[in-house]
Amino acid sequence: RGRLALFSLSLPGIEVKYSLDISDPVLLVAGGRRPDPAWLGRVLPIFGRRWCADSGLIPCLEAGYIPDRLIGDADSTPPDLWRSASEAGALVTRHPQDKDLTDLQLALQTISKEIPGATVVVTGCWGGRFDHMYSNVFSAVWAREIGTRVLAFVDDRECMFLLEGEGTLDISADSAEAVLSLLPITFECRGVCIKNTKWELEDSLLSQMYPYSISNRTESGLASVKVQKGILGVYYGWLREW
Repeated sequence: RGRLALFSLSLPGIEVKYSLDISDPVLLVAGGRRPDPAWLGRVLPIFGRRWCADSGLIPCLEAGYIPDRLIGDADSTPPDLWRSASEAGALVTRHPQDKDLTDLQLALQTISKEIPGATVVVTGCWGGRFDHMYSNVFSAVWAREIGTRVLAFVDDRECMFLLEGEGTLDISADSAEAVLSLLPITFECRGVCIKNTKWELEDSLLSQMYPYSISNRTESGLASVKVQKGILGVYYGWLREW
């Protein structure tokens, strides 16, 4: 067997190590709940490529950064901000408001065309309407079909890390004051294991029809998760601000 490649995603308050060979992922700032500017200001420098979907531009500017790419229909962002971002060097693609795809989906589609095989971390995606978050999560599955892997949805309050078949991840957080839930994104997830938590699993089957593995707790902020088949959402939500 070859050596297991590891990728470490280090964010304020939490570090996650994946059994994946990844380099230079894209940070995509979407137009949902705005991340705390101080948190985002610490996260943006971690990524070499920074994209925004429409009003995701606003928190990006608040954190003091101009995105590399700005994509969307500009229906929720002041026009002067689009102009200033373009004048500052952002590559802008504006779409009509009457369209089938969401701004996030358009950004993922463009990433798949311009950066084939890219890995993406999404922020500015939580909060607001349930239908928006539902669309965001399952757009990650759709993105996989067009060649782009969404690795995580993150902000300063909650995160969900996507783990695919025969994958493992290790969580190291600065506090055990958090909830940890396992959410099947595909119809079934087989061979699920979770260790160093209050309730552990070993080679278990998780199904969308019976989502029981929620509101678990970590031991000292540490946890290890594995899945053999399927796409598993590993949700981590702080019970306090980071």
